[in-house]
Amino acid sequence: MEKTLKQIKHNEQHEIIKNNGAFFAFNDQQFKEQKKQNTIYVNMGVGLICPKNNAKTLKKELDELNKKAIKKQMETQSIKEIVFKNCSNYELQYSYNGEQEIKDILKDYPIKEIEIIRYYQEYIKYCIDNDLI
Repeated sequence: MEKTLKQIKHNEQHEIIKNNGAFFAFNDQQFKEQKKQNTIYVNMGVGLICPKNNAKTLKKELDELNKKAIKKQMETQSIKEIVFKNCSNYELQYSYNGEQEIKDILKDYPIKEIEIIRYYQEYIKYCIDNDLI
């Protein structure tokens, strides 16, 4: 099975986070256990905490990694596979606004909106035909 974008990025993303002194904390206890004294931290979103001095570098490196991973995924998977995989991952067959959601999910991909919509509609038909809704 082809890798998802998350799987492609995983190891390198972990290193980027670690090298920038960042960590994940979802409550005060986790933050207190991982923080370093005399360091000012910023919340980067989704629980990612980073020293303020490294925040711009972390964001830049993660953005570059995302672009590189998308390029790698596009080299090995068809647009249809990418759309289907993301629709399935986010269970968009149950979503009221799935067409907009898949466009938002794939906004960083060099895929035309018309192709995203076409394959989203094919995915919904596939789900109906295979009793997945």
